[in-house]
Amino acid sequence: MTFQIPNRSRVARCVVTTDGNPNSNHCNYSSGDASGVLFLNARFIGEEGDQTELGIKTKYELRPISPISGDDGNEIKDIPEQEILLGSGEVKQISVPGLGTVGLQAKYLNHVPALLYSPEEALDPRPDEFRIVSPVLVRDKEVIANEVGSSSIDTGDAHATLMFYVPGEGRYLVSLVPFEGAVEGVVKLGQIEFTLARHKYLLMTAMPTTLSKKVWVKQEPEFKPSERMVRGIDARDEEPMFLVRSLKKLEQERIEH
Repeated sequence: MTFQIPNRSRVARCVVTTDGNPNSNHCNYSSGDASGVLFLNARFIGEEGDQTELGIKTKYELRPISPISGDDGNEIKDIPEQEILLGSGEVKQISVPGLGTVGLQAKYLNHVPALLYSPEEALDPRPDEFRIVSPVLVRDKEVIANEVGSSSIDTGDAHATLMFYVPGEGRYLVSLVPFEGAVEGVVKLGQIEFTLARHKYLLMTAMPTTLSKKVWVKQEPEFKPSERMVRGIDARDEEPMFLVRSLKKLEQERIEH
């Protein structure tokens, strides 16, 4: 699915499957700027000949918000769904009150890409990109966190940093730049190796994370998402979570998702 949003140069993409799996037969998307935020859900219903039947929900709110993506669908769960038929390569316009029209286009892929919201992403990261895809954190050969199926990417930020929260462990900060209290780690394709308090750690990801050869890592055992996360994130101290943001943003007293 490709979304062309009016008055915005960026084209958004995501993938839905046609196998009836309720976990992957839809995608939730949100995007905001200084004036408002668009929420959109596209759900695969079935096929009619060479056309795909989709259920579409949209909502636009006039309120400032930072650009986000991958909304969990709660914002539009009560919005009525409209059904459309869309052929491969065909473009249809969906009217969104308060915003205008959103252009939708669909095409079939013969596989499920690693990044559902960036199906055209290359295996190698760009020079200015730090991306974490399906991370698994291992300590002394024991898996302490496994977030397969999730991803977070920061592009164009020289201070991009991963925050990986693990219940009972606090958060691990993995940054492209040195910072106070951090130790040096080594990047090897889809793996990052580092040592903290005499424990050997291995962060494995489904795709190469960065072209940098080194990162800097710190553990903050007292960190709790419920005390620090704001703006729409369902922060539970008993569940692992991760995101990639600028180091300065992660060091703030309150963190926006």
